[in-house]
Amino acid sequence: MSAEFFAFLLFLAFAGPSCAQVWMPLSGLKQGMLLQIDKVGAHVYISSTDDATALKGIKLKMGTTVKTAFDVSQNYTDAPNGLKKPWVANSVDFTADIGTVDVKKMKGHLYITTLEQANDPNFLVYDVVLHATLDYSARNAKTTIVFLNRLTASTDVSAPEYAAIIDHYSQKSTATLTIRSGVPQKQETADTIAFSNPVTTKDFTKFFPKIEPLQITFPAFYLVVNGGISFQAWNLYLDEAEHIQATGESCGFLMGQGRMKEKKIIFDPTPNQQRWTGVKAQSTLVSANMKFIFVDTDGAPMEFDFGPALQQTVDYWATFQSDYARLTLEDPNGQYFFTIQYYTFAKNQDVGGRTTTLATTTKSSYIHQNAFCLFFYQF
Repeated sequence: MSAEFFAFLLFLAFAGPSCAQVWMPLSGLKQGMLLQIDKVGAHVYISSTDDATALKGIKLKMGTTVKTAFDVSQNYTDAPNGLKKPWVANSVDFTADIGTVDVKKMKGHLYITTLEQANDPNFLVYDVVLHATLDYSARNAKTTIVFLNRLTASTDVSAPEYAAIIDHYSQKSTATLTIRSGVPQKQETADTIAFSNPVTTKDFTKFFPKIEPLQITFPAFYLVVNGGISFQAWNLYLDEAEHIQATGESCGFLMGQGRMKEKKIIFDPTPNQQRWTGVKAQSTLVSANMKFIFVDTDGAPMEFDFGPALQQTVDYWATFQSDYARLTLEDPNGQYFFTIQYYTFAKNQDVGGRTTTLATTTKSSYIHQNAFCLFFYQF
């Protein structure tokens, strides 16, 4: 099972099938396929780096208007930064004529919004291009930024099919950020959350002015922001080193989308200073056991396990002089689908006035197991 196929299944499982909007791989198109669009005025997007000749051979029709998949994919408001310009629906009937094109190996996406999303000036859709700078620091309204991820060239057999990096991130201390997998749904659930700032646990809420570069390998993902932000986005996969340095007060992100390498996160501890160090893990399905282990300066480890085929939401924090955290895999060739957000800050640091009283215990750990089901889509 490819990472792309599994990611779309995860989207359907958590979000549920919807006739109001469409997000599907181009490989799922069938000759004469009819899709029902939400309402006239909805927005249609195609994101693809597939062969141009093949894309030109796919004819898409709404009402009396016919366009090729290539034409729709190349429609931009701001091409250098990847901001898409929609094909505005003039009919609720959307049909595909793939002719003789073999779509089975295509990696692009078809995305059709709802009318409500199309009418929202703060609902934006981007391709993940080679390098983009997005500056919405002056925007205070709630903003949803959808990224349709792109293929990345890599000879690394463990590299994911899709890859994006978000870095140089700047967020107002009064702003909130949530990164979710898939595309926006009317009824959101916690299972799609991959990353958030501030970080909220059952005991405290902490804003982090520094965010480590985020490697995101979902076929599609989106940011929901209340307040101003700016950042850069790259269509890039880093052959990540085994060691990741998390300096000072910061938070970062690890995710698995298929095969995964073991990682060590070095927390750069301050001598004789206790720290709050922890992780929030979401949407985990693994084929073999994995562990996330915290190591104290005295060598005493604290760990939690992810078992195979177990859907978990984990929130774990501890206060201690942490040297590093280590992600270990039982089977390096196994399939690991998970997101882990890690964070570290000095115990005596201000938590931005967004906190309940910090617990006096040294450890807190709880696991919530969610029912897990898949709605299978015939690709």
